[in-house]
Amino acid sequence: MTHLVIWLSLLAIGAQSPDLVDQRDVPNSSGIAPFLGREASALARIDLTRLTPDSIQKHLPQFLAHDETAETIVELLGFWINVSRTAGARELFVLVNPNEFTNVPLIVVPGLSPSQQKAIMPLLTHKKPSNPPKYPSVEVIRNELVAGSPSALKRLREVAAIDRPDLLAPLATSGQPAIQVVIAPSPTLRRAIEESVGRLPSQLGGGSITTFTQDLDWASISLTLDTKPMLQLVSQSTRPGGIQRLGTVLNAVIQHGKETHTEAPSSAHFQQALALITHRIEKDRLILEMPLEHPMMIFAVPARKIQAARHRVQCVNNLKMLGLAMHNYASNHQGAFPPAYTTSPDGKPLLSWRVLILPYLEEKSLYDQFKLDEPWDSPHNKMLVSRIPKFYVCPACSPKLKQEGRTTYVVPRGDATIFPGPKSVSLKEITDGTSNTILTLEVSEPKGVVWTQPEDWDTERDKSSKPMFGTHAGGTNTGIADGSVRFVRDTVNDATFKKLFTRNGGEVIGPDEY
Repeated sequence: MTHLVIWLSLLAIGAQSPDLVDQRDVPNSSGIAPFLGREASALARIDLTRLTPDSIQKHLPQFLAHDETAETIVELLGFWINVSRTAGARELFVLVNPNEFTNVPLIVVPGLSPSQQKAIMPLLTHKKPSNPPKYPSVEVIRNELVAGSPSALKRLREVAAIDRPDLLAPLATSGQPAIQVVIAPSPTLRRAIEESVGRLPSQLGGGSITTFTQDLDWASISLTLDTKPMLQLVSQSTRPGGIQRLGTVLNAVIQHGKETHTEAPSSAHFQQALALITHRIEKDRLILEMPLEHPMMIFAVPARKIQAARHRVQCVNNLKMLGLAMHNYASNHQGAFPPAYTTSPDGKPLLSWRVLILPYLEEKSLYDQFKLDEPWDSPHNKMLVSRIPKFYVCPACSPKLKQEGRTTYVVPRGDATIFPGPKSVSLKEITDGTSNTILTLEVSEPKGVVWTQPEDWDTERDKSSKPMFGTHAGGTNTGIADGSVRFVRDTVNDATFKKLFTRNGGEVIGPDEY
């Protein structure tokens, strides 16, 4: 659910909306009310008439620049703007039921005439754009257009709606913002959270999870972009002492942020943003506000850390897959790893090891398209450069690298390494032990090579380890000959670096040396 809230919050950043009005009156939300079931836990209303391409480009969070998340958000917004202009849709609702939470959210587009519904259906099921993906099911249910998973639509057809004032009441009754997200966990979800979590993490004060599962009636997120652009979060608790306990948790979160995110140069902006957060209690409601530009500063530091961690994990998986492919290749070639490159009869290098292991990366069809007796840059083989497999692309690298068909995954090449050149090395020749010898490694982007090119890390030419680093903070990922992946710190000295490359040097390397 956290990901949904962040996604919906970012979705609204390009929108114009008035200040949050009093939410105590239940609005006339006849378009969505028939679709609210007992287990629905989050609801968002998006006013499509308030989204413009200019505002999307202007206000998209800068910290997401060049990231796949930013591309997805831009494409999502462009898609729904197109729906609005093409078929006259003025609003849509996003509904979350934890029992049916999939990558395709349930969308309800109310208030359309039959002709408008007919016009929108092809847009929702079209293969372009790729984000969002085409909806597997689009139907008219109870006179409204609904898109989502088959199971979600089946539930809507068969289950009668029930009254959910906890989801509807927080929606603005007039002057509605371009987007408003309401979170109101169902009783079942509240119990499940209590049973699985128990207590809050120390960053949230370490108290009982019931501060959220029992004290919180609902929470609302609203974004405005008028003369004083603001982000506003409103939480309601009618339980005695509940709103005070929620305030205590909020204070703990802010204090944790002040104490944790202190790295330069982002620290100054982060601390400045935290200082501008204001929060107050009004009767049974906790209201938090901050200038709209500053949430980007607050989200930037943890978002970068989360993104970096995700990229590193995916990079590790890539290197594991390359190592597995190498071993599968060896199993079919008398126990020998692939050579660093193939050669022509006159000894000229042709194609990289990265081409040779394609069949073991489920890329046999791509492998079969290469002319193995021609060099990587022959007119025919060069056309295949753009089809770089996903396992050769570290997600932390710039999109330009992939566009150029370059990879940062290489092997150490030299007489004492596993890849001396066109000669294959068998497992039994790794006398230093497979757990002490580097098989593959990741280098910095400037050292990246075209993936089909017979070019790698030359241990005689590149004696310093420094060009390896730069893709990941603090070090680089290396694939080990036993199939594992290790992180080599950027503080490693060059002598240790050389020991890790040799297959038969007889060196002893301690775990603290790298």
